[in-house]
Amino acid sequence: MKYFTGIFHFSKQLINKNKEDKIGTYAAHTSFFTFISLFPFMIILMTCIKYTPLTEEMLYELINTVTPNLINDTLKSWIEEIYSDKTGVLSVSILVALWAVSKSFMGIIKSLNEIYDTKYSDNYFLVRIIGMGYALIFLFTILVTMVIYVFGKSFSNWLNETFHVTPDVLNIIVNFRLIIALGIFFVLVLVTYMFIPNRKSRIRYELPGTIFTTILWIAFSAFYSMYLNNSKSGSSIYGSVSTIVFFMIWLYFSIYILYMGAAINTLLSHNRQNKI
Repeated sequence: MKYFTGIFHFSKQLINKNKEDKIGTYAAHTSFFTFISLFPFMIILMTCIKYTPLTEEMLYELINTVTPNLINDTLKSWIEEIYSDKTGVLSVSILVALWAVSKSFMGIIKSLNEIYDTKYSDNYFLVRIIGMGYALIFLFTILVTMVIYVFGKSFSNWLNETFHVTPDVLNIIVNFRLIIALGIFFVLVLVTYMFIPNRKSRIRYELPGTIFTTILWIAFSAFYSMYLNNSKSGSSIYGSVSTIVFFMIWLYFSIYILYMGAAINTLLSHNRQNKI
């Protein structure tokens, strides 16, 4: 009985913090600027992806496997742009694009510091540069995850020829690539909670929110993908902008889940301090 009482009390705390910190507003703000930054981010991704062993066919396979049918055509058109001759000139503007992308990460930095009740730097350019750094880390993580998830035997051969990786390690990567991809996502969320808020913390204190975010995001994305694949009402209502609308909904709830995980870590930290 005491266990359920504790859960109920913590749930009330979480609801109150959600209202006080206006987490929904932060999520909406961040998702908007993330969407605005999507095009410059795609410029960077297009520039970088051509330097990986990924081919068009491999990316098509990835899209058909993990994304809803509703947005497949849009993503495939992006892939065609990636491997077209036009993308070669985009590398010239990569720094400008990275500066633009950092705007969305500034929103994440400010929001997480507010949720964790910590102060962040008022220096606009410093925060912007830090945002650029996190954008690069995020970009690198996406590229690594894509390469690991998509590749089969060809990935094994490339690793063996380039880095002389042992066969046992290659088999683990190929056979458990989905688990590895989810593990990378887990670590990315953990690193976000550890280092973006302006305070010192320990890994074990950030694990509850990280586990919550990872599990809930995977479940939400899976059910949302199933809904989009089996529902045609949305595309008939929104027409040609349906892809944008559904992507914005997914983006908002993904960021909302990320911030709720941070709120859980903050409340647990406050409760520990009150017991001391």
